[in-house]
Amino acid sequence: MGSEQAAGTMRRSIVVLADPDDRGALLVARSLRLRGAPVALVATDQLLLAPVWEHDPLGASRVVLGNGLELTDSSIGVLFCRARGVDPPQFRGAVESDRRYAQEEFFALLMSWLARLGERVLNRPHPGNLHGTQCSLVEDLLSSAWSRGSPHGFAAASHARHLPPGAGPVREYRPWGGRFDAGQPAGSGVPGSVVAGGPGMRLPPLPDGRHWNVTVIGDRLLGGQPPAAARSLAFRLVRDRGLSFAAIELFQLADGGLGHGMIDPFPALDHAGEIEAAADHLALVLSRCVA
Repeated sequence: MGSEQAAGTMRRSIVVLADPDDRGALLVARSLRLRGAPVALVATDQLLLAPVWEHDPLGASRVVLGNGLELTDSSIGVLFCRARGVDPPQFRGAVESDRRYAQEEFFALLMSWLARLGERVLNRPHPGNLHGTQCSLVEDLLSSAWSRGSPHGFAAASHARHLPPGAGPVREYRPWGGRFDAGQPAGSGVPGSVVAGGPGMRLPPLPDGRHWNVTVIGDRLLGGQPPAAARSLAFRLVRDRGLSFAAIELFQLADGGLGHGMIDPFPALDHAGEIEAAADHLALVLSRCVA
C-alpha cells in the first residue's frame, strides 16, 4: 500500500494513514476515490521514511514523502489515523536496544504531529497508541466490575509504545477469586485478553443477558439491533473517549442494566456497510472543514 496522490502539495484532502496490510483502510480510500473525493492513502512506513520532516509543536509542520507528496497544515483537511504501531523500517535490522529507542522517538514525533493537527484527526491519538484510546481501565473497572459485582474480571495488555499490539504482558484479575496472575504472554489463552496497544478491558456478557457487537462510525451505529438505551450508551462511550470510529461489545446484565466490554478504536471495516459509512463520515467532515 502506498500514497496514491500525485507528487506535490495536494489541495485540502482526506489523508488515510494506515499500515500496509490494512485492507479496511484501502477499501475506504477506494470508496472515497470513486466518489471523486480528494484522498491520499499513506502507509505508515512511508511516513516513517519521509526524507523531509519539519515539525514545530507550536507552529507549522511539513512532511515530504519519498514520492514527493507534501503533507502540510494547509493540505490536510481530515486525517483518518489507522496506524497500529511504530516500527521504523530503517531500524529493523538494528540491535534491540537501538530499535526500541528509535520506536519510542518516532512514536513521540508522530504523537506530537497528530496532536498538532487537533480536531482534524479521527480518531484522536492517545498516549498508549496512535489510533485512539481503547478504554479507561480504572473508570471501566469501577463502573462495570466493582460497582456491579461482575464475576467476569478483566484483562489488560501492556501499553508500552515500542511493542506491537498485544505483545505486552497480560495481567488478569478476577475479584471473586482473589487471584492475580502477572506476566503471562499475550495470546496464551487468557480469557478476554486485550489485543491492542493501549490500556483496555474486556468483560464477557452474563450468560443470561442479551449481547450486541456494534460499530460506531460518526453518528451511525451498525450491527445488531440494540435497544435505544444501549445505542445511547455506545455513542456516549465513543464520544467520551474522543473517538469517531469504534467497535463495542454491549450486553444486558441480569438485573436489566447495561454494560460494555471491549471498546476497540480499530474496527475491521470489512463489511460494505461499514466501508461506505466510513467514507460518508470522512467526506462529511472534510466538507465541514473546507466550507
